Amino acid sequence: MKVLVTGSAGFVGSHLVEHLLKNTDWEIIGLDRLDKFSNLKRVGEVIDANSKFKNRFNFVWWDLKSPIPKMLGLGDINKIFHLAASSHVDDSITDPLTYAYDNVISTVNLLNYAREQKKLDYIQLFSTDEVYGNALGDTSYKETDRYLPRNPYAAFKASADLISYSYYITYELPIIITNCTNIIGEKQDTRKFLPMLIKKILAGEKVYIHSYPGCKRA
Repeated sequence: MKVLVTGSAGFVGSHLVEHLLKNTDWEIIGLDRLDKFSNLKRVGEVIDANSKFKNRFNFVWWDLKSPIPKMLGLGDINKIFHLAASSHVDDSITDPLTYAYDNVISTVNLLNYAREQKKLDYIQLFSTDEVYGNALGDTSYKETDRYLPRNPYAAFKASADLISYSYYITYELPIIITNCTNIIGEKQDTRKFLPMLIKKILAGEKVYIHSYPGCKRA
């Protein structure tokens, strides 16, 4: 079994690679462009702890803003986990075009690559709950609810979801889309909410907590 994990040096991607190494015997190809949010040490620490993992993990540098070429020699892929994305909302507001490329074009390039795979039986695309918009009070969204993204990041993830669904219908690709809420954990970027709070509290800085309907200062 050979699987491709895009965004494998990112926060969530590296945890997924660790899980697959520890709980399967699959051969894993990690694909990442190694930007400022990526760090191969996340995976390296897992491999260093168990030398047997080294033979099952291969890293490939590639930026999915460009189509995946055959010269990369990835071989026949059985499963794809697509986590490569830009996910910082503030950055998407100041630089929306980059986020369009990183979340929409990259997904199209991946799906076109998937169409060429003869032994592919599973594709999982990691999206966000933000595609549905605000969830105030006891709001609970269903998979079939209307998309109402409220920032460029959410809009581009919604676009990637709809494109993926069209590939599922048109090309019968075995696609699963997950719309996760906020994910927290070890090795997360310090600009994300909880790591940022911890860093500020340890430094004795003021912390601003936003809540509906107003904002409170702590």
